[in-house]
Amino acid sequence: MACPDARGQCADGGIAGQDAIAGIVHKQVGRYELIEFLGRGGMADVYLARVLGLADFKRLFAVKMIRSDLPEWTKFGQFFIDEARITVHLQHPNIVQMFDLGRCDTGPYLGMEYVDGPDLRQIAASRKVCPGFAPVIG
Repeated sequence: MACPDARGQCADGGIAGQDAIAGIVHKQVGRYELIEFLGRGGMADVYLARVLGLADFKRLFAVKMIRSDLPEWTKFGQFFIDEARITVHLQHPNIVQMFDLGRCDTGPYLGMEYVDGPDLRQIAASRKVCPGFAPVIG
């Protein structure tokens, strides 16, 4: 596998640390069971997760965790906490809701609303959006 770029993407289309990512799926993180890897950003990985409750209650969430492969990744913990503090106060149909901020053995995690559908990269590619274009949230 070729060296990854800043987003963890490799020249061959894979993701850096794919074996490590696969090992995290089906792991319990706080009250969330990670069930699928969704994507990787510059600072964090995002997983589809579920919470199981009384009487077979189930709900899907997205769980965002700081990438453990980053050098000195612990310094990103404060950015993560700041993101949670800011995002929890935002309410808009185009912004996912933040429900939880917790800590597990690998560091902090965010429990967020799961929205099924294409990610921003897929949307931008399908609409031929120019690099540097910022969509308007209306």
